[in-house]
Amino acid sequence: MTTTCTRHPHRWLGSVLALSVGLAGLTEALAQNRFDAPPATPGAAPGAPRTESPRADPAGGQTGGQGGQAGQAGQAGQAGQAGQGQAGRAEGPRRTGPAIDAGLLSRIEALEREDQGARPTAELHRGPMHAATPTSIPGGQLMTTRQLVAALGQPAGAPAGGAGGAPAGAAPAPLIFDVLGGAERLPGAYNAVPASQAGSFDDETQKQFGAFLQKVTQGQRDRPLVFYCASTMCWMSYNAALRAIRLGYRQVGWYRGGLAAWKEAGLPVQPAVAAGAAQGQGQGQGQGQGQGQGPGQAQPRQ
Repeated sequence: MTTTCTRHPHRWLGSVLALSVGLAGLTEALAQNRFDAPPATPGAAPGAPRTESPRADPAGGQTGGQGGQAGQAGQAGQAGQAGQGQAGRAEGPRRTGPAIDAGLLSRIEALEREDQGARPTAELHRGPMHAATPTSIPGGQLMTTRQLVAALGQPAGAPAGGAGGAPAGAAPAPLIFDVLGGAERLPGAYNAVPASQAGSFDDETQKQFGAFLQKVTQGQRDRPLVFYCASTMCWMSYNAALRAIRLGYRQVGWYRGGLAAWKEAGLPVQPAVAAGAAQGQGQGQGQGQGQGQGPGQAQPRQ
């Protein structure tokens, strides 16, 4: 199995933040020990509005089914049919959380750039994954929370989890890759835990990782990629970033602060559900709506 970073209390802004990034059991760890797509709402990305999942409601499910049938002649039918074989979407994404504090991001950035005495290397790290990390990565860029927020089109001062929106013609938002495999992920992050392994740049992991990145980037070697794990005391994302750099990707970001820094900034996370389970849960979760009826679940085709 892939070596993982353990829980590590890290001091952020004078207080001890206990990382809630341990693996949620052997079963989940094995399920995530592969490359896969984001597990939650399709199209969700870090910095996008957080959504609230519809509550389970037997009556709602019944009315949703009715809405799906009635809507075959209208909009409700379209929503009901969309629920067959596709993940359901929340009705209306709502902005939640306080505004992102620019001062807080600056203070976090100072910790993300703190020199811990580790030297940068272009070789895969073979020592403990839970250890001090360098302040740079050869061929890539150390990315801070402030920089990642900006790259995602979420300016400081905007609501945390609110809609950002990059200007027209701006560079595409980076693809985010989780290399931790814990219970939470940045919204929209792909699972890339296997890329944390030491091994070599010619091993089977590298071949599988190359095929995975080729697919998700559609062959665009200049697409910005960002890899993260637990905190500044985690080498897992460093190894993954090195592997991507060796594969020829030209805009590779290593988010050194990782999940700890992201959460300290008050930014949203989402549960890390195995892709297969998420797909199964998403099937048939349409939002067919009849006249005055709430959202429900249309039944998937057999």
